[in-house]
Amino acid sequence: MSDFTAPRITEKRYLAIAPTALTANGTAAGVIEVASTYCFKVGQIVLFIGGGNRQLAKVKRVISETQLIVIGVDKSVVTSDKLDMSAFLIGHTISLSEDKRPVITIDEIQRAVYAEEPTVALRSHLVDWLGRSYDTSNPMPISGLSDALAGPSVQGKLASVDTTTVVELKVGASVLDDRKVVTLQSDASFFLYFGDDSLSAPSAATVIADGFTIFASQLMTYEIKPTQPIYALAVAGTVNIRVAERS
Repeated sequence: MSDFTAPRITEKRYLAIAPTALTANGTAAGVIEVASTYCFKVGQIVLFIGGGNRQLAKVKRVISETQLIVIGVDKSVVTSDKLDMSAFLIGHTISLSEDKRPVITIDEIQRAVYAEEPTVALRSHLVDWLGRSYDTSNPMPISGLSDALAGPSVQGKLASVDTTTVVELKVGASVLDDRKVVTLQSDASFFLYFGDDSLSAPSAATVIADGFTIFASQLMTYEIKPTQPIYALAVAGTVNIRVAERS
């Protein structure tokens, strides 16, 4: 697995890459396969060792998460020439000594980010580490959202909450197991108080003095674990509060 937290590049230098085993035999077309190409960049001069052979090569292209193409160190990355790497087999290694990054002129940078017609613009959008744009076929990975609110959920209404009796905001006799968020909406204003499961329910005076005022018809969602109780008290008269607990 790629270590995306490890630094790979400083302002002026590529950091060294420890010897990394090939996972397939090299090809006559210069195709090299490793467990992950995350740390490799076009233009790097890499060293292959194996079977009594040592060879320097230049990275021409990173073509996938596991494959790259190399060429002779004296060749331009736009060359069509091939470098025969069939002498390097599974288990042989590729490595990189700490090296200077190539100098790129402003004109080269402008050309690299310019998108031709019909876009006609300087590109400025997020891409993954292989330079692929994020879209429906390549969604941006966001940690934790795959099962953040996968369910189940419960929804109900607390009727006639008054100004004297503090009521815990939950659906049913107990809170939903593994509750993550609570959504609230009321037909009148009420005080909202975040409690502590290690303490008893607050008094009406405490909720009035320290609670938040939630106004009628506001739709509010809070991150609330099942171990944290929340309480309500009407500001005036009575209030009906719709409650949804989601996990």
